[in-house]
Amino acid sequence: MYKKALAINEALGRKEGMANNYDNLGDVYRIRGDLAQAEVMFKKALAINEALGRREGMANAYGNLGVLYSDENRMTEARHAYEEALKIYEALAQQNTTYMRAVALTLNNLGNLHRNGNRLGEARQAYEEALKIYRELARQNPDIYLPDVALTLNNVGNLHREDNRMTEARRAYKESLKIYRGLARIAPRVYEPYVQTHG
Repeated sequence: MYKKALAINEALGRKEGMANNYDNLGDVYRIRGDLAQAEVMFKKALAINEALGRREGMANAYGNLGVLYSDENRMTEARHAYEEALKIYEALAQQNTTYMRAVALTLNNLGNLHRNGNRLGEARQAYEEALKIYRELARQNPDIYLPDVALTLNNVGNLHREDNRMTEARRAYKESLKIYRGLARIAPRVYEPYVQTHG
């Protein structure tokens, strides 16, 4: 279906639609494990978005490339892609705060990348920045953003445990578990597995 949509957009010269189709196809190829083809799709999306000056589309394509390169253990390229996405999202967030979630998500991904690369100091900084943003968003709208807070706290706990900072790890895990328990009371099917995992 995405290929059919791409053919239609190509025939009509709809560049924005083509960029979106390439992004969607990239996601499909990545999920199927065809990472080389996924990279081609994401790069095509990036090139069109750059030509059109669509900053959000560029950031999304960079973020997708970051995930892809992380999957392939291409740490330097993943870091570059995430940092480019982060730079764009931060600029967009200065004009429209709805992009703050994208900023936090990119920081979280960057933290995961640094942790996997044993760059623990940089990972901690990225996680803490993401957590600060998520806490503020959750203060305004807890129903939407508390799960993000819990997830990031779990990442922080994992980082502290790997760094043998057990007191800090325990504190992060306990706060994450407390949030998941509260969420499980509202939506048990969704969040009870998280409670069991953390318990």
